[in-house]
Amino acid sequence: MIDQVWRFTPGGRQDSNGISITDSSDVLVEGVTILNPVGYHIGIGGSKNVTIRNTNSFSVSQWADGIDSMSSSHLTIDNVFVRSSDDSIALYCGRWTFKGDSTDVTVSNSDLRADVAHPIFMGVHATPGGHEQLRNVRFRNSDILEHHQPGPDYQGCMAINAGDSITVRDISFEDIRVEPFTLGQLLSVRVFKNGDYNAEPGRGISDVTFRNVSYTGTQEDKSVIEGYDPTRTVSDVTFENLRVRDRMIVSPADANTHVGEHVEGIRFIATKPAP
Repeated sequence: MIDQVWRFTPGGRQDSNGISITDSSDVLVEGVTILNPVGYHIGIGGSKNVTIRNTNSFSVSQWADGIDSMSSSHLTIDNVFVRSSDDSIALYCGRWTFKGDSTDVTVSNSDLRADVAHPIFMGVHATPGGHEQLRNVRFRNSDILEHHQPGPDYQGCMAINAGDSITVRDISFEDIRVEPFTLGQLLSVRVFKNGDYNAEPGRGISDVTFRNVSYTGTQEDKSVIEGYDPTRTVSDVTFENLRVRDRMIVSPADANTHVGEHVEGIRFIATKPAP
């Protein structure tokens, strides 16, 4: 058990990740419980072949994300419980001293509770002008327990927000169960320029699949899918067996989803019979 409560009481905030994996390879984190980091529960940067398994983590300080990865590849996260005071799992490309693509990430069999911000978030941070890619990411067989975010630009239980010249492609969410949450959107898929974090918009999002995703709540804000301009688009987003309040969804309106400009190839497929 790693307990860092002393970093924000009473002598003042001292930022520190629970565990930092930096410019490393072939790393296993297993069976660890992390309490009260003033930073990420687990921060990964510039690394490859990292496995995080059977961990539990909890935070209450401001901006304390769960598991965040930057410019890293071949990452496996399995059977984790994250209750975070900010994003639960976030995947980026270049940020701070880290530069380069992020590829081949699998998150499975996990429980995610974001007291603020996103349970699942990817894409906003990259190296401006770097044309970096975030690709081949799989979220499987996991539960989202809470999402509470009043700011529309920071909503989405499952959020892909492409900024700073990043391209995001080949992303899937499969067998994801979303419980009733307090405030926010079920999903956000946007190419945008965030005024607080981005020097320029992203380059595009493509080939995103939501398969066997279910949501049982009733109070979500309208989800958003939108591109930025004719050259920075969202394309080929497939919803297969999306179920909201036990109803099979076959259109954006049924999913309480706004499809904005510069979007093409949105498909809804129902291959399972209603119960």
